[in-house]
Amino acid sequence: MKKILLLTFIAFLAVTPLSLAKGRTVVSNGVFQVTIEITNAYYFAADADGIENDIAAEFTLNVEHEGMYCCMNKVVDFYFLASLKCPSGYYYDYLYQFICVLDTYATPTIYFYNHAGEAGWYQVILTCYLPYYANYYVYGSDCFAFDPPGGDEGAGGPLQCEIKL
Repeated sequence: MKKILLLTFIAFLAVTPLSLAKGRTVVSNGVFQVTIEITNAYYFAADADGIENDIAAEFTLNVEHEGMYCCMNKVVDFYFLASLKCPSGYYYDYLYQFICVLDTYATPTIYFYNHAGEAGWYQVILTCYLPYYANYYVYGSDCFAFDPPGGDEGAGGPLQCEIKL
């Protein structure tokens, strides 16, 4: 019996589509849904100090209507938490409010200025919070891990985070 279960499990893993392993999340409140997917994250010198201690995370954002309600050109607002987990375990969290119309597709980039100051694995975590009822939210997250080489403790200027469309 154990061999049959093991073979069934292995067969299931072999036919799992690659899109399920890509790290995409879909958040829905029944009226509209938001899909986020981090496509790349890397470090480089993004600001004027010339030090390679800045992190960029590229992602896709798709906002579309769902269900029976016709909501064309409806303005939608939701919250977006951009988090960076450092190798030391310390988190930097930045909360943004997105306001857009339905059926919006964008490929923004998040810049974490002066955050890559230690060697090891970093994680970029994007969490979308959609309003559901009064004071309730549904949410979903996507995560991308990467390992920039080196690291200089304390190098660079003040910590900042910015999203560019």
